[in-house]
Amino acid sequence: IILSTCPCNMEQPWIPPAALSQPAPPAAFAKPAATFRVVHRALNFLTALTLAASEVGKTAWARFLNRGYGYWWVGTSGFSVGDTGCGGLLLDSAAVLLLALVISELVLEATERLTGPALALAARAALAVLLCALAIADIALAVGAGGARVSLPLVLFVVSEPQYVANVVSPWLHIVAASAAGVALFSFAIGSAMLRLLIRGLPQGRSPWLLKLAAATACAVRLYARRQGGDAVSPDLLSRLACDAAAILRGSLKLSPTSDVLNDHLVKVSEQLERYPPLLLYHWEAGSANLLEHALAWNSSGSGGRNAAPFLRSIADQEDAIVSKAFATVPMTLKSAWEVLCGTPPALTSDFREHSSSLRRECLPRVLSRCCGYHSILAKTDKELPELPRRVFGFDEVVVAPSNVALLAKLHSRLRALGGLTGDRPVLVYFYAGDAHTPYTPDRVAQNERGYSSGDVEDVFLALSRRSDDAARELSRFWPPPRSPGAPWRRENGLAIYFGDHGELLWEASEPPPHGNSVAPEVTQVLLAVEGRSFAAPPATTGGGDSSSGSGGGGSAHGRRSRLLRLADVFSTVVDVVGLAAEGPLHVGESLLREGRRQEMASFSFYRPDELVALHYVNEAGALLSLQFSRMPGGWAEIGDMRECETGATLDALAHCSVHNSAHLGRLKAVLADREEVVMLITESNVHAAWMFARLRVTVRQVVRFVLGKLLPAPSDECSVSASAEHQDLPTGC
Repeated sequence: IILSTCPCNMEQPWIPPAALSQPAPPAAFAKPAATFRVVHRALNFLTALTLAASEVGKTAWARFLNRGYGYWWVGTSGFSVGDTGCGGLLLDSAAVLLLALVISELVLEATERLTGPALALAARAALAVLLCALAIADIALAVGAGGARVSLPLVLFVVSEPQYVANVVSPWLHIVAASAAGVALFSFAIGSAMLRLLIRGLPQGRSPWLLKLAAATACAVRLYARRQGGDAVSPDLLSRLACDAAAILRGSLKLSPTSDVLNDHLVKVSEQLERYPPLLLYHWEAGSANLLEHALAWNSSGSGGRNAAPFLRSIADQEDAIVSKAFATVPMTLKSAWEVLCGTPPALTSDFREHSSSLRRECLPRVLSRCCGYHSILAKTDKELPELPRRVFGFDEVVVAPSNVALLAKLHSRLRALGGLTGDRPVLVYFYAGDAHTPYTPDRVAQNERGYSSGDVEDVFLALSRRSDDAARELSRFWPPPRSPGAPWRRENGLAIYFGDHGELLWEASEPPPHGNSVAPEVTQVLLAVEGRSFAAPPATTGGGDSSSGSGGGGSAHGRRSRLLRLADVFSTVVDVVGLAAEGPLHVGESLLREGRRQEMASFSFYRPDELVALHYVNEAGALLSLQFSRMPGGWAEIGDMRECETGATLDALAHCSVHNSAHLGRLKAVLADREEVVMLITESNVHAAWMFARLRVTVRQVVRFVLGKLLPAPSDECSVSASAEHQDLPTGC
């Protein structure tokens, strides 16, 4: 890379060809030119080393992260599996880096010829500092946030909200400092050896531009071929930033055909109601379908052992309740929350770029406030990301307490003050029950709380889930306002929906592997429970595969087609109950109170969205099936035993559990095409980029007006025309 992009001789200044035919410059100008060249080469050298250190560091860290489950084990877009495992990833990263350095060299040389060396050197230094900072941030995120990565939407968010980002990052500054120290150590160790090689071992003079362009062309051809064969870009920092920049530019300049989709994305009033019902969305952390099965398997005689979810079971015992399995599009807490609150798929990437999308204007808290006068509250016990619910989803307030008991008391007091308990004002409560969050270590629960399972990990998980179930039971005592015993449901009794965000792989290990790194059924299938309401009766058929619907979980009726449910259905159900209509193709949910027509959907791994995909569909016989796919060195292949595939970190292990089926692969191709469209649209609709472009346009207009005001003569007094005389003939010369 250094040979192709930088002058080979670090001591001899480069002389432009055009300068060879001109008289020699005075000695006074020779030294600044030589200094400029040395600094320019040093900056190129530093940039290449820092980016290389970041890519190598992420690859090395993944070897020690969760037994190979680190996000960089196979990368977010699929090239780390490549022809030679990690070697394929590093070759792609090197090719992108070389291509970027050649392009920057070309642009900066043109800048130097037009503006002089000082401005070109300043631009080169700024670019080097920016790329070095992004490389350090990339590896810090990979290490500290379990595999998150730097993206351009994230960079724009940092620029737009620096104070908020500083508050979030401040507890993790030690990881940033350690990452910077690691990059500096690597750069020093490798750089010193390479520097000696460049000075002593390489020929004199600068690499010809023909050689640089040839190397850049070869890299571009390689990356294009990989892109065509892999349905994704290279996972390195520069490739992702470049793709995001292209998408954001198209969206900001209104050049994308998806702009019509964004304009059509609306929630409108379809029916005016005299009274709006109180609403509860109960977010059950790690509320997997396995927990639902555990609750339904228990019976009143206790033959099923201790029940970790008796309140959930009581809902299933209601004759008019909907209790079923649903599928998470991306098994990650914030991704599932986005789909529930906004009704659209999240960005199928290993970041949270949907939070900066203009689609958030149609999320439930904003929609209900705008059309129906709702006051929205998010209640939770954790203190992380306190401002995110307001900034992203539009909640009116966030209620935080250290325990469920304190949180319920605080929420009850707040609802009473708002008049929600008496029906004076409609209120939406989003309760995040985070008790069952990992880790599942024995020290998190007391011994008397255990006894649900013989497996230690599963037993701790069920004990923590019991806390969430108890909180749901206590909350139901006052919200939504309960009905009198035996009385029918009325609108003032409201609507309560309980849902999980993802499952967990509760294998016998000290800690389960990351749920964001899998699309196994234990992870993608979550619980979904809706209490029945007389004012919004459920349809006759509500089955969800092998899920249940009322009568204690007796299962669907004979001959009933399975219904494929997803978390966006929660959004559509709430919208339906309050008399609204969601328009636009991005609203992918279906009301649970109406007949469903969905035939298929897909789930993507959070850390590896271009590597692991699960396809769920209803076959001709009405049965609900799930297929799992992984990208192999030879392309996509269906996975047989997912546990075996996910624990094997070698290509031989991956190939051993693959099953090739052309019909299923055809379904997968359509899913991947839809994924690319969703990611592109969410990236193009970045609100921070739109704000920056708007500010830029205003600044340009002001500069142009100022320049023209200086260049053009001032208008005479006769040219002043009032609004009433707007159409009169102007004096000559005005």
